[in-house]
Amino acid sequence: RFLAIMKKRLIKIPLLAFANLQAILKNKGHEVEYLDGESVSKQYDLVVVNGSIIDYHNEVLVCQKIKNKYPQTKTIVFGSFPSARPDLFDTADSVIVGDELYFFLNEFTGLENLPKIIRAQGKVDLNDLTTPDYTGFPINEFSYSPALVQKPFVTLQASQGCPYSCGYYCPYGTFQGPQFRPRSPEKLVEDIKLLVSKHKIKAIQFRDPVFGL
Repeated sequence: RFLAIMKKRLIKIPLLAFANLQAILKNKGHEVEYLDGESVSKQYDLVVVNGSIIDYHNEVLVCQKIKNKYPQTKTIVFGSFPSARPDLFDTADSVIVGDELYFFLNEFTGLENLPKIIRAQGKVDLNDLTTPDYTGFPINEFSYSPALVQKPFVTLQASQGCPYSCGYYCPYGTFQGPQFRPRSPEKLVEDIKLLVSKHKIKAIQFRDPVFGL
């Protein structure tokens, strides 16, 4: 019980996918606002929700509440668990099965005629992404103590994909695929330099399946 309480207090990790999605959508000319655990208090064209195996009941409820309050707002759910069980997220307008970054970067053209199940047709090339955009994120609240004690702290990804055969319990290989797909060292250095200059970042955790590769 004590360890659970301490972990809740000391560990709050930003979801890198949202920072990447914000960068992608801004580069496409959209206005983007990040909401961290807040209720939607005005009408948006689109609200994107991360789905998870541990809290999907609440995420389904969030989509339903948005639709009840703002019928014109579209909701899209993404993530490894929604990709495996899109049927559970029936209150969302659409569920992305596959790589949400690939979809929004290469296939998303607007909200008209989006199907209930959106099947991304590929895996994103990390070198096609710009630096994740953490603007509007509660940067100073993120923490990964005691492993990383300095703040501000954010996450990055140097690679995706895992060639090992742990698919029966690990979502990385199943969701990201077995092919190891790195981001170039040059782009990673630029990511770090930009995050340091823009947000004064002092600690970074790499969220790779197999960073050692």
